[in-house]
Amino acid sequence: MLLVAAGITHSRERAWVGAAYAILSLLIYWATLGEPVLWANLAAIIAIPASVRYYRTTCKGDALIVPALPAMIVGAAVASAWLWVTQWTVARHGSAMLTIAWALLAPCVFAAGLLLRERVYRLGGFLILFLAMGRIFIVDVWRLETIFRILSFLVLGVVLLALGFVYNRFASTIRKWL
Repeated sequence: MLLVAAGITHSRERAWVGAAYAILSLLIYWATLGEPVLWANLAAIIAIPASVRYYRTTCKGDALIVPALPAMIVGAAVASAWLWVTQWTVARHGSAMLTIAWALLAPCVFAAGLLLRERVYRLGGFLILFLAMGRIFIVDVWRLETIFRILSFLVLGVVLLALGFVYNRFASTIRKWL
């Protein structure tokens, strides 16, 4: 809310306090890894990049803080969302469904990056997809039962095909954004 207020009032000091509070809250979230997975945590994680985006679109000129700081906050929020999805999946379904959860999260983050025209989201989506691909070849092939192994490869294949289609369809536009 401090970043939203900084966007409304064009206050550089309020923006610095809001950025520090956002970073501190994400650090506290990462420090409490053993706690139960709460939907309120996900809502707070999603609110951080939304407030950063609002601040960046409303403030221009002198009111802006260091240009790299909002991108770092959004990157940390994407990583925190990945961690939340990981914790939620393990708590509800066990580690067998983790690759599927990551493979479903990656295109959501990537699509957000395309819609918002933000590079941080697109890179985060690619990184999450890379983690899912690595997990499928390192962990899932050896540990999972046949049905979960098939599901992991199937979901990851569909996601890769969909991203390949989107990239080929909008290649020139995506090249400008990347």
